[in-house]
Amino acid sequence: TLEIQRLQCRGVFRFMAALVHGDLVTKPQFALAADPELRFNHRFAAFSPVTKPQHLTYDMFAESCDFSVYNPEQLFQASSDCFREVVKWVDALQYCPDVTEQIIADYTALKKVAVSNRLAIAQVLRAGGTGGTGVAASGSEGGGGSEIDFQYEIHPYHPKIVLKPTRVLKSV
Repeated sequence: TLEIQRLQCRGVFRFMAALVHGDLVTKPQFALAADPELRFNHRFAAFSPVTKPQHLTYDMFAESCDFSVYNPEQLFQASSDCFREVVKWVDALQYCPDVTEQIIADYTALKKVAVSNRLAIAQVLRAGGTGGTGVAASGSEGGGGSEIDFQYEIHPYHPKIVLKPTRVLKSV
């Protein structure tokens, strides 16, 4: 169902918000990224001819993405909760009589991604992800013992969060 995919997306979004809010990733510094409102307007300009439903404005978007009232640990937990709900929905979906084998296979892949993502979040929290140490996103500078990466081997649209150990070379 659409709700399962929505929960999966919401979980990844909250995970990314926790990384940004916890200063575990650095934002890219390229020209268009300098102005988030410009980037938003450019991204959704193609939908401007559509009048209904009402467009999401940048102000509405910015308000819905304001996570300043939450700490990173709460966001990681909210992300984990989304993935837990995906597992529950997929388990319930298997008992629906009108569900085809292809649909079951696709949602079983989503369930595998959700379980893996919950485990990755637990690893981030154990690595000190809430304090801004021990974890770095792929391609970011610094970081401690792990690098966060996203893989699409299990499902083509929904990423599996992977922690890769990084080696820090010590000079002698």
